[in-house]
Amino acid sequence: MLEIPDDAIDTRASEPWDGAALEQLRYVTASELTRAIASLPIEFRFVVYLDVEGFTEVETADILRCAPGTVKSRLSRAKTRLRAALKEPR
Repeated sequence: MLEIPDDAIDTRASEPWDGAALEQLRYVTASELTRAIASLPIEFRFVVYLDVEGFTEVETADILRCAPGTVKSRLSRAKTRLRAALKEPR
């Protein structure tokens, strides 16, 4: 099982996580996370990967040749889909 350390949580997140959601995510396995990310549309997947790698919205927009607002929107929608996918019974 993959355990996510508290210091790995991004405090810059625009969408706050509730305590119950964080506790649930502590016990997500790597395969569950991989499956959830793989289920995303490709344009969301790229944004998630670049975000995880630490690229800013502006850098990601530059890489993907789109507006920073588009990156922000895609990342928000990707996070929403990932949350839903990871809440489903395993």
